[in-house]
Amino acid sequence: MQCQSCIDHQDVLFHLKTRHKDMMPLTDVNDRISQALETSGYSIVYPPTVPTEPVPPIFGLPHPRPNYMICHHCHRGFARVDVNGRRSDSFRKHKCPGTSQKTHSISSVQTFGHVNPVWFPVLEPTNEAVQCNSLWEAYKGHMASRPQESNKVSLPDNYRVLHQFLQKNAWIEHLEGTSPETILDLIHLRRNDPLLPKLAMHISAFLSYYQVKLGNDYYLRRLIGTRPW
Repeated sequence: MQCQSCIDHQDVLFHLKTRHKDMMPLTDVNDRISQALETSGYSIVYPPTVPTEPVPPIFGLPHPRPNYMICHHCHRGFARVDVNGRRSDSFRKHKCPGTSQKTHSISSVQTFGHVNPVWFPVLEPTNEAVQCNSLWEAYKGHMASRPQESNKVSLPDNYRVLHQFLQKNAWIEHLEGTSPETILDLIHLRRNDPLLPKLAMHISAFLSYYQVKLGNDYYLRRLIGTRPW
């Protein structure tokens, strides 16, 4: 989602209407998602349980924020320490029932939502499990590593009659190195062609007319058929 928040899977329509008013969701989107979850076998709980121990960064949530203070008692993250390493005001002011001694550790954090966010600790981005920032980055890297496609036209060894004609008249050598897009543009017959208007329609009508005249002769009908072989 654009908002990078965890939403209630039982009422996705409400979230889309209130937070993404530019979208036009289907009215039965809740039923569709419920059916998809039932067939997938996944067990989803909302609201999600906030981790108390560092977990690998969760894809889809905002990118981890570094240098947050994690309270050892409530396991929540608070605003970053300053340049001198002093505790932030939010950490000093927060209250943990049952304890008066506040200790903390420094960690990167994420949150499930932007409304009253609760920051939880995540592993550092340098961890091997999170070398890639996102699945999208991994996909782009994979696509870039593929061999580049070539525009060179390959010809089979067993030339058909048309290929033999082209080779005999040196058309293949004449067009060697020309991209297929350029050739297609040269032979493309447009609807508003000034020299041959509606030529394709006339040819199709001509062949259809004589197909009917041929009766049940299958081979002759195939010979002048309007469909490709």
